[in-house]
Amino acid sequence: MRIAFTTMFSETNGGGIGRVSWEIAPALAEQHSVLLISSARSAHVWKQTPNLTVLWLRSSGEVLSIVPYFGLRSIRTLFKSLEDFGPDVLHAQDLGPVSLLAQFWAMAHNVPFVYTSHILASRPADFDPIESPKWLIELGEKILVRTYYADFLSHCDAVIVLNEKGNEDMLHCYKGRIFKIPNGRHLRLYATYPFAQISEGEKHLLFIGDLCHRKNQRYLLEVMRCLPPEFVLDLVGAPLQASYSRHLYNYARENGLRVNFVGRVDHNEIPAYLQKAHLFVSASTTEVQSLAVLEALASGTPVIGLSNETIDEFANGVSCICLPKETFPAQFAAKILEICRLPQERYDILCQDARNRVAHLDWTTVVQQTTAAYAEVIKLKREKMQVNTKKSIHSTLKSLQRTIRASFYISLMVIAGAISD
Repeated sequence: MRIAFTTMFSETNGGGIGRVSWEIAPALAEQHSVLLISSARSAHVWKQTPNLTVLWLRSSGEVLSIVPYFGLRSIRTLFKSLEDFGPDVLHAQDLGPVSLLAQFWAMAHNVPFVYTSHILASRPADFDPIESPKWLIELGEKILVRTYYADFLSHCDAVIVLNEKGNEDMLHCYKGRIFKIPNGRHLRLYATYPFAQISEGEKHLLFIGDLCHRKNQRYLLEVMRCLPPEFVLDLVGAPLQASYSRHLYNYARENGLRVNFVGRVDHNEIPAYLQKAHLFVSASTTEVQSLAVLEALASGTPVIGLSNETIDEFANGVSCICLPKETFPAQFAAKILEICRLPQERYDILCQDARNRVAHLDWTTVVQQTTAAYAEVIKLKREKMQVNTKKSIHSTLKSLQRTIRASFYISLMVIAGAISD
């Protein structure tokens, strides 16, 4: 099978979406021919492995480098690369401009187009990667939900959601074929980690994720105020908005909290933080399927979190504990103390249970589910394929309008993000 992926994120940007995009492509390339199309500061092609080719489209902007130049040369390069590769299926990992143009090409060439939704379809602007001002997010909701996103979905041959919460949400926005396939992880990388020693004098709490309002790190700082001084909180992640980051720094300093603002680290450094963590804590208001939570569980680190899509999915009251959104920080802290006071043998049971919770998420399993979905979509596309010139012209005009809307909205986000900082 020949599979083309699109993402507007580079390997090190875009959070979980970026990482999954750059992991699923080589995972599928072990058995299939894969083309991955992404953004970079300069346009070039790289043959990463015999079965995996990467095409970078030139992009601009200091914020995540996610805004491709849409000159005629870039569009021709994209379309010619797709024509030369000849994909059996096109798979978008986000709804950015690269995916939009690829969808345009897929429609013109009757190639099945699949989209994986890493966000909630009813609230896409909540996942703004640069945390734009509130007024722009509200504007984005109107533009994305009512026009661009709805139209983008209507031209997908199938949509992949990550879990049941994503499925329930998508059913309100999309009437086509929906597959439920989770994010994959390389579980073998975490399976050999020794469990933390709960008897250690210093107790380490860990959260991994960009510093932003949606991740709600302020709540975790309030929890820290309710804990004894031997507790340390490591916050791993880059600040998305300078004002919120300053607020967190100042709050921690003013209250004498033991908080390490680690910043962004390479993914190969994450295991070191997981190994020393006694608990992974989360207060995120929305997390469709957090890779950080998955990796914490895979490493044998128990999780405590306020209710969100990911915590709800994996909560079992043992290794993943879900607390109501309205839980007071003192109550959250009490649950942390309860686990950290367990004897080592009982704590080890929680750690092993954590690994068991995500045993089905290895990339080998996810690849099998994904290729089975492709096969079904290809078959359905062939059965429905009909050439309609009038419809094709109409779709071309609508796609041009969508391109303009997408470019305008993303440009607004970048400008507003720079101004707000």
